[in-house]
Amino acid sequence: MKVLAVMTLLVLSFGFATAFGELTKEDLAAIRSIVNDEIAKSEKTINAQITGIDKRLGDMKAMMIALMALIVVAVTAPAAIMYKRDNQRQVTSEQQVANESD
Repeated sequence: MKVLAVMTLLVLSFGFATAFGELTKEDLAAIRSIVNDEIAKSEKTINAQITGIDKRLGDMKAMMIALMALIVVAVTAPAAIMYKRDNQRQVTSEQQVANESD
């Protein structure tokens, strides 16, 4: 935002200044250094924000993996218990049939 404001002021000053021809190379160099400093500050801020977002996305990815694992366990555990009970009932009923036929 600061860069935009500086650039706008520079464009307006160039467009409306009556002493445009009086700018020296040193003046232009000073303007360039100011603009470059502002750009460097903006880049640092943006890079810090990107790093923060990357960290949050990594945390969210880990949380999603953990939740998927929890869902898998929550779905398969009851199914495994029911399967085991059915097998025990089947074995018990087969033993009863075998005992009755003896």
